[in-house]
Order: sequence, then structure tokens, then C-alpha cells
Amino acid sequence: MRRFRLAGTVPAGLLLIAAALPALLGCTEGAAPPPFDIVIKGGTLYDGSNAPSRTADIGIRGDRIIAIGDIAAKSEKSLDARGLIITPGFIDSHSHFDIAVREVGWRIHLADWRGVWKGNHAQLLQGVTTVITGNCGMGHPDAKAWLEQVDALKMGVNVGHLAPYGAIRNELFDNRADAPLVGAEVESFRRRMDAEMQRGALGMSIGLHRMPDGLATADEVVEIAATVKNYGGVLSVHLRNDSGRLQDHGQAAVVESLAEAIGIGLRSGAPLHISQIRLRLPFTDVRSSQMRRMVEEARKSGLDVTADQSPYEATIDPLPARLPAGLLSGAALRSEYRSGEAPEALKRAVDELLLVRKPERILIVSFPGDRSLEGRTIREIATKQKKTAAEVCLALLRGDPAPVAAFFETNDKVMRALMPFPWVFTASHAVPSFSGDVTVPPSYYGTFPRKIRKYAIEDKIIRLNDAIRSMTSAPAEKFGLQGRGRLAVGNYADIAVIDLKNFADAATYGELQKPARGVVHLLVNGIVSVEGGKVTGHRGGRAIRRF
Repeated sequence: MRRFRLAGTVPAGLLLIAAALPALLGCTEGAAPPPFDIVIKGGTLYDGSNAPSRTADIGIRGDRIIAIGDIAAKSEKSLDARGLIITPGFIDSHSHFDIAVREVGWRIHLADWRGVWKGNHAQLLQGVTTVITGNCGMGHPDAKAWLEQVDALKMGVNVGHLAPYGAIRNELFDNRADAPLVGAEVESFRRRMDAEMQRGALGMSIGLHRMPDGLATADEVVEIAATVKNYGGVLSVHLRNDSGRLQDHGQAAVVESLAEAIGIGLRSGAPLHISQIRLRLPFTDVRSSQMRRMVEEARKSGLDVTADQSPYEATIDPLPARLPAGLLSGAALRSEYRSGEAPEALKRAVDELLLVRKPERILIVSFPGDRSLEGRTIREIATKQKKTAAEVCLALLRGDPAPVAAFFETNDKVMRALMPFPWVFTASHAVPSFSGDVTVPPSYYGTFPRKIRKYAIEDKIIRLNDAIRSMTSAPAEKFGLQGRGRLAVGNYADIAVIDLKNFADAATYGELQKPARGVVHLLVNGIVSVEGGKVTGHRGGRAIRRF
């Protein structure tokens, strides 16, 4: 029988099992099968921790890593990683993939000929092997049904799920959005959250920045979060307001909102995760150090608090999304405001929108009503049309449908300052589109290579090891993803083999749907999903349940 050598810490029992495998299978020495299904040869390993990189082979049997070291034994398949790096598959800790699947309905079953649907090609080509859905209080309200659908569809990536507060509230109380829950309603919600945790949810998410989640009081969230804590689950909170706008008492909104979320975490005892920690316009004089101190003081007091961020300055939304809620019907301007003389309230809202965000910082990325305006800022359109920015903005708001815009409203200095801290994860915050009628942000195609290329390799504001950890072991540990996020014997074979010299994002706000480059091979639960830089069509994704 051929011998193979293992380096690193390997349980003695595993060595015995590997050596005895042919006998266990009833094979003679001459007919012994290779001890590995796949061996990845000669890559530089970044194992997901802060340990130094090293050169090693990885041996895989079934869906697991069974050896790391200098492997001399034969395998059914060999993947060459010489000159490349090997990392754990990346984890997108904030995805809205479930929203897209629900919206497309039965058409998701057409995905066999449109791999970008359930095949998750955009994620695979970034090195992503796992996504967490149910974020911001939105998404599938039934964890059991959603996770069963994930398994039935045989998706390209693994999927874990947070029970979304807003979606569950709408289901329980028939879309009531007029007041906080009280008394028996809170108890009813608590019982439902108990059931969701038993059905496999990793925790609960709430988006206090949107309705109906914004109606929730801190006391209500604390009571429900205590149930999540009983199961070891995570409470994920999108802040009520992440701008620097000064409140009536002089406190910046983002500081006040961060203090509220930390207070909920401390009172409930639930591990807290802040969705998309950032500072949005208006910035005023908020400093990253102030936000950092709040988090680190909470961590010193014993609260398990983490956050995630997207490495992009802009957010893509329908243009009306930045107007006051009273002027809107859903994500569109109310019908009575779309023609005739604009009411003063709308004119004031447009003036404030342009005062805070500036017409040169609002880029039209999609407008079926006039494709010639796509790729232009409101300032550029106004100059060309010889109109004021307010006149152009009002006309665009009245479009049917209104255009989708990229709002360059995130403070890049704050994002960069917070990025290197070990409690900050990497996330796309993206809602994919299967129907073609929604504009997909570049973060859906490029989040993970962008962080590594721009911020680790080029700008050097975060070490490569730390950037990889922020998208592998750190989120895996936080969300309880057992056996994932680390390259270790016994863990699942979620593995990315990357050409670091060419690893980069390609999607921009001018060319949105361009896949990343640089992932040479990718395995999801031992299934080769990308080989030689091309998606194979073999899907290895699974539902991930807390129990």
C-alpha cells in the first residue's frame, strides 16, 4: 500500500483509520483505492486563523478534510495549487439571497439552465461557500421551510438563516404597522422565536431602520432576544440610524443608535452583531474612534459584540428611497405627487436630499425611461440639460419607474479606520436579482476580492491574514458554523484556491454585473464547484442548522 505523510496536528486515531482503510473496505493491498478523493497540491495555506501561512497539501475524502501536510499518496483527483494560496471558503455574513428566491417563486426551478440563480455563480467566483440569510428583519419568516427549500434546490453555496423580526411580525399580526407590540403580542412573538430557534435558525435579525421593525422598543427586543440567547443564538441589529445627523439633544444619530443596540445586547445577554457598521451622510463631526470605543468597552464588559461592513462607499437604492416616508408608497413616489405642480413638502424634501448628499454624489445606474442618463450623476445631467439639480431630481423621482441610483454616502475614512479590528467581518449586504427588473449592486459580484485586493494588498490598511480571517473563521465562530471557516483536519472541505496576483473585483457602478476573477478552484463540501477558473455546474451547498 502506498504511504502518505501528514504534517501538523493530526489525531492518532485518524492515522490508524487512514492506514487501515483498505482492510476496512475489504480490499487487498493490490486493489486498495486511493486514500483520498481529492488532493490539493503545493499551495500556500492561510488557514483562517492568525497563524503564519505555510506550504502544504490538503487531502479530502467525501465532504471532509482528512489530511494537511506533505501528501505522497495517490488520489482520485489532484488540483494543482503551486504558486497559489489556499483559504477556507469565504462566508458572507449578510446576504439577502432568500428575498430574491421568494420573489422569483416557482421560476427558481428553471435554475438548472440559469446557474446564476441557485448555482450562486457570482458568489462562487469570489470564493464564497456560505451565506447567512434573513438579515435586517427581512426574508423568509419560516426557518424550517426555507432550509428545507435550500436542501431541495441543491444550491451552490451553504445557507444559514436568521429569523427575521419584521417578516415574522407581519405574518403574525397581519402587517400591522401602527404601534409597538405589547403584552400578549410580545409573548406570542417570543413563543414564535422559540419555535424558529428549534427549527434551525442561527439567531434573530432586526432592522430598526425600517418598518415595521422600527416600531419595536428596546424593551420588546430585549425580551425576545433573551429567548434567542437561551439557544446560543445571535441577535443581529441594523441600527435605527447610522448617519451623523444631530438629534434634538445634540447627539449624533449613529452614536445614539449604536448605544441602543449595545444596551439591548447587555440587557438580554444575547451575542450581538451590528449589521453594516458605518457612518452615512451627514457626517458632522463623528469620529471612528468614538464608535470603536463604544464597541470595545462593551466587549471588555463581557458582551460578545461584533459587526460587519461592506467595502464600498455607495449604496444602491431606488432614487425615492432617500425621501421622507410620508411621500412614498413602498419604494416609489406616491401617485398623487407624480404629475402637476409639486407640493411644497416634496420640493423641500428634494432640496434637503441634494443639500445632504450633493447632486455630484448621486449616480443614476438604471433608468429604463431614458437609458442615456445611466452612468451620469444628477449634476452632470443638470449641466447637460441646462437645468437646476433640483429640477432634474424632481423629474427623475416622477419617472415610472423612478431610476435606481448609487448614493455615495458612506464615510470612507471611518470605514477604513474600523476595517482592521478583529471584531469587524466582511459582508456583501446584497440583494441578488433573478428577474432582471432589479439592479444588483457591485457588492454582489466583488465584495471579497475587493477587500483583499484594494484594502489588504494595495492600500495595506489590513493584513492579508486578518482580511481572510474576517471572512472565514471570525463569522464561523460567531454564528456557530461548526466545522467551517478553518482549514483543519476533520472540518468540511469548503476550500478556495486563489491566484492572489489576479484576484480582483470587476463590477463597478458603471458596469454592475461583472464577475470577479482569480478564483482558480473552489470546493463546497468536497464538491469541485470551480475548476480552472470556470464554474463546473456541480453544486455542493447545504442548509446549515444550529441543531
